[in-house]
Amino acid sequence: MVAAGVPAFVAEVGAQGAKQTSSQIVAGLEQGLREMPALIDDVDVQWRAAVSKALHDAVAAEYPEFLQIETARLEKIVARGKIRTKAELYLVRHQIDVLEGEPELPAGLGRLYALVGAFEAGG
Repeated sequence: MVAAGVPAFVAEVGAQGAKQTSSQIVAGLEQGLREMPALIDDVDVQWRAAVSKALHDAVAAEYPEFLQIETARLEKIVARGKIRTKAELYLVRHQIDVLEGEPELPAGLGRLYALVGAFEAGG
């Protein structure tokens, strides 16, 4: 369990005399999770869906609360109908990669494609 090592990691960082609080360290770890989809973009296209799904499944098993937060962010983007930032773009692309790995493509996938297309076109 990867998540089981987080408390030990936070304690180790604190023992090194770091000035960060536990909540700041956790926020940094969460930011790292948010940036993983950007790294996955560099994975060869034939493996990207599998890697995205593996990341999603690992986070779902170890830190489902994080996925709830990210799902809420994604819902806001879809409701707004526009991607505003690169971070939002990576979130939407990651969701596309996860969904493309499903045996039956979900109906909302077309909307996600449109959001990415509009962002990449500059609109």
